[in-house]
Amino acid sequence: MPSAGDRVALKRVSEDPHNPGTGMRVDALREIKLLQELHHKNVVPLLDVYKRDQAVELVFPFAPRDLKQVRRSLARAGCTTHYGCDDPTHSFRLATIRAPPIC
Repeated sequence: MPSAGDRVALKRVSEDPHNPGTGMRVDALREIKLLQELHHKNVVPLLDVYKRDQAVELVFPFAPRDLKQVRRSLARAGCTTHYGCDDPTHSFRLATIRAPPIC
């Protein structure tokens, strides 16, 4: 649970647009349930879930950059493939390989 003043990332999950008034999409419910049960070093932890207006907000730790931005910066540094790159890309490959079997 985040403390007051902690920076967090929010993911807003709206109700099912095809069935308004029926609640959240089934895939969103599955994602929340899975993230609540899954604790692995290669999976961003779900810190909290709360309802706001007609949506549910998922609370995650804040990250200053996403994976796409990291990969772009590596490409700008001359790393154009997954092979032969320095430590950061190698660790991304290892994280993917070591991802939890249920993902």
